[in-house]
Amino acid sequence: MSKNEHNRMEVESTTDRHEDNSDAVETMQEPLSIRNLNVVPASLKIWNGVAVIVQFAQAAALFALSANADNAYYWYTNYPATFEDRDENPEEFGRPGPTEVADFSITWYSAVFILLSGLDHLTCIIFWSTYKYQIERHQNHFRWAEYSISASLMRIMIAQLAGVTDIHLIWMLFASTAITMILGGIHESVNAKARADGLKQNWYPFLAAWIPHLACWLVIFNYFFKAVIEGDPPNFVWAIIFVLFFLDGCFAILFTLQWFKIGIFKDYVAGEKGFIVLSFTAKVLLAWINYGGGSR
Repeated sequence: MSKNEHNRMEVESTTDRHEDNSDAVETMQEPLSIRNLNVVPASLKIWNGVAVIVQFAQAAALFALSANADNAYYWYTNYPATFEDRDENPEEFGRPGPTEVADFSITWYSAVFILLSGLDHLTCIIFWSTYKYQIERHQNHFRWAEYSISASLMRIMIAQLAGVTDIHLIWMLFASTAITMILGGIHESVNAKARADGLKQNWYPFLAAWIPHLACWLVIFNYFFKAVIEGDPPNFVWAIIFVLFFLDGCFAILFTLQWFKIGIFKDYVAGEKGFIVLSFTAKVLLAWINYGGGSR
């Protein structure tokens, strides 16, 4: 075999290996791309625009009313007695002693909650190309970023109305709700391709999200029923907590319908429109009901 023929065979072999490696890389990258992209109608910008107008109008009214609110709700710490106190009052050692750390009108929660919702929809309009890119790929990071704060604020407002005053418990309820929302966003990110291309979804984030969600409501119901049983409240007070529970749960119900692809929600965009509708229906009702309760 001549030297030229040997060199030519080496080049061909190297080229073949390169092509094989290129095919392997393409095969590895192929599952990362979503084949079935959503068609995002231009009208979705109008839907968000309507939500912005409604939310900002509601937020302005709630801020104005909250500025004139004169009622106060309290935050306490409940640390046990110190070692120094044990010598003077040994029978009290280990028992928590409430100490007030702050008081303010919790009606501000509703105003901030609705303002954040309006800002979320405004962000979708301003960054339309990014929003459209995400919706095409069966996810909306803007929504979950907003929910992680706004839903957490609304949850601790409900908790304080139910009688929760310990600042550490309030913080844990806020954090647990934020985790619930973050897990919702993780479910979308992890399963975007599976939902789009008909593959098997990973339901662990979805199932995990129910743990902090139900844990928060367990605490709220516990405080609420403790208060109402001892206080003998009117019937509407009994009803209001279930109305709040239902309105809060509407978002979880819609998410379930969307990701199980039930009925019209096989189309991810239909679910996105559903979340926008909930923004100026369920969210607004949640805000005003809680404002009414907090202003008493």
